[in-house]
Amino acid sequence: MRDVALELDHLTARLAALEAIVTHVAVPLLVATGPELARELVDNIRSEFVVRSPAQRESMVLVTEEYLARLADIIEARVRSKIGPRR
Repeated sequence: MRDVALELDHLTARLAALEAIVTHVAVPLLVATGPELARELVDNIRSEFVVRSPAQRESMVLVTEEYLARLADIIEARVRSKIGPRR
């Protein structure tokens, strides 16, 4: 059981690190170099990603879709703070 908890801690840490890199490094660079590309990224996350899970576990699909929506919200907020709302 302890190994599972440790693996979950490592997975959580990797996820947090990846989210930090995306939201605090990649997105600001994208906004600075191509603001419309940043908006396109948000649009793609919201509409183009298809979530599949082993054995089609509905709960895993829902959790992943929820996380992607939250990530898109974070990125969109950064984009709006830099270049304003859509016209």
